[in-house]
Amino acid sequence: ALSYGNKDDRAQAIKSLLNHAQEFRNAPNIIRSGTIGKGFVREAGPWLDAMAIWGEALESVVLGLQELEMGKSNSIGYFEQAQELAKKAAVIPSTPGATRFEGPVKIADGVLDVFIKDAPKLLYIAKGSK
Repeated sequence: ALSYGNKDDRAQAIKSLLNHAQEFRNAPNIIRSGTIGKGFVREAGPWLDAMAIWGEALESVVLGLQELEMGKSNSIGYFEQAQELAKKAAVIPSTPGATRFEGPVKIADGVLDVFIKDAPKLLYIAKGSK
């Protein structure tokens, strides 16, 4: 729908994606405020932190797509913000000694990071598209 759908399809796809991005961004807060054991929350902290930032980056990309779809010129700012957030999220370290593989936390690597990078090129609006 984003690449070749009509205007209504693109608008609906963007709206749906924005809702998912906001849910993704808010999931770590829901997990932290729930009845889950504090030990789990502490150990999962780096992943929850990274997820919140990745969610914010995804939300920024979707807002950029929305602005682009509406023909507004400030969409580039959203895409640039998403790139900065992605860089920040990509270097959050796992908990040393508590995980099998130490190093940066991975959240949807190869998927979410690629989408955020490529999103500005995914929206195709044909001239005269309705």
